[in-house]
Amino acid sequence: SHSYIFLAIISLILSKKHELQILKQKEELELIINGSRSGTWSLDVLSGQMILNEQWYNMLGYKETDFNPHIDDIFKLIHEDDIEHVKQSLENNLSGKTSNINIEHRFYHKTGRIIWVYILGKILQRDKDGTPQRAFGIQIDITEQKLAIKRISEAEKESNSIIRNFLDILFVVNNKNRIVRVNKATCQTLGYEENDILMRPVSFIFKENESLINKKFEEGCHTALRNVELNCLHKNGKIIPMSFNISPLWND
Repeated sequence: SHSYIFLAIISLILSKKHELQILKQKEELELIINGSRSGTWSLDVLSGQMILNEQWYNMLGYKETDFNPHIDDIFKLIHEDDIEHVKQSLENNLSGKTSNINIEHRFYHKTGRIIWVYILGKILQRDKDGTPQRAFGIQIDITEQKLAIKRISEAEKESNSIIRNFLDILFVVNNKNRIVRVNKATCQTLGYEENDILMRPVSFIFKENESLINKKFEEGCHTALRNVELNCLHKNGKIIPMSFNISPLWND
């Protein structure tokens, strides 16, 4: 009987040790999540009930007492254009088609504004038949990143419009001396379509040899050059003398 008591005590000690390890890992995880201001969610798959942390509610402008955290109520807060994508991503994970839930979508904030979030989650618990029982995940506000991308895209469209409609010859060359943007005036003056010029070496449109042209544009990458006399080549072979300004265009 003493041996059984001894084994029981050892088992209890190991169990307690394992419990403390899990608790320590949980505390470390909570510190990381709180430090990153991430929202967390836990889903009881069978009932649809969810447990949401304080950051999750704050992210959408709510308090814990504002609504019942059931998955159907959460779906009502998702932008109508994203809801089917979100449901499908969740279904794919629950059915085992994907190992993680990994999506970006829009929520309606309590104030009515739209916020973008990134969701990462997975099934943490299944029963003996493999049926999912509990899923867990984090939610990060990526609204600022989305707005920054939108601003960059709009600025690029605006600069492209300016370049295309500039009345003088204007083109942009990358650090490999290839033409990456060109305006209408350049195409009309030289007799080319835009696609005929894009990604061509810049020397393609000049009479002067390639090494001289590359040297001029490499110099222009560091210091603006004014009134550089060069000869352009029309598509039909005609030589067109021109004066160019070459300036660096920094892409941040």
